Amino acid sequence: MMSMTMGSILLLSAIAGCALVASNAHASPWLLLGLGGQQAAAEPTPVAPPAPADSDGDGVRDTKDRCPGTPADTKVDVYGCKLDSDSDGVLDSDDHCPNTAPGVRVDTRGCEVKDEIRLPGVVFATDMADLLPESFPVLNDAIATLKKYPELNIEVAGHTDNRGSDAHNRKLSQRRADTVAKYLRDGGATNDFKAVGYGAAQPVTDNNTELGRQQNRRVVLKILEQ
Repeated sequence: MMSMTMGSILLLSAIAGCALVASNAHASPWLLLGLGGQQAAAEPTPVAPPAPADSDGDGVRDTKDRCPGTPADTKVDVYGCKLDSDSDGVLDSDDHCPNTAPGVRVDTRGCEVKDEIRLPGVVFATDMADLLPESFPVLNDAIATLKKYPELNIEVAGHTDNRGSDAHNRKLSQRRADTVAKYLRDGGATNDFKAVGYGAAQPVTDNNTELGRQQNRRVVLKILEQ
């Protein structure tokens, strides 16, 4: 038998290694490395895409949020805006009379406006027609309501308690009604206003106590027939 040279042995080893790689595509990377091949690169680990941003945490992602920056724990619709469940134009968070019937007139608190708009908290200087500052928020709410319904004809009705003469009380209540009507107009209400002073002729309670007299001194907005 012919003896093999060292070069022949190395050549045969290389040929055997190539045959082994070709016959086993799933050979261990370490085996391939030992056979003179290179280790196969590892598959990259998939990285999940970042969650869509929801900056105000209302459950609606920023790209679809039409009302960004809603306060925490606020109920919102699919657009990220505060809910108005009864569709009366007053948000649930501000609605004092939820579930009003469809189509009814409501004030800024979401309560139905029927035959008059009361103005609790509208007060005047004693025996004068000058509004006190605490009256302004109440009147501003009334202006907001009237702007929603500019077609309403309004009687601004002034009333007093029974102290003083009838003539004096009628004049005082007329001046107070005029003052309120002017404030409403100056605030942007475009309704048709008629101011009327009734004096002490239409009390809502007796005048025997200070509380009763205070309740009788009032101005209300009556909705006239259209």
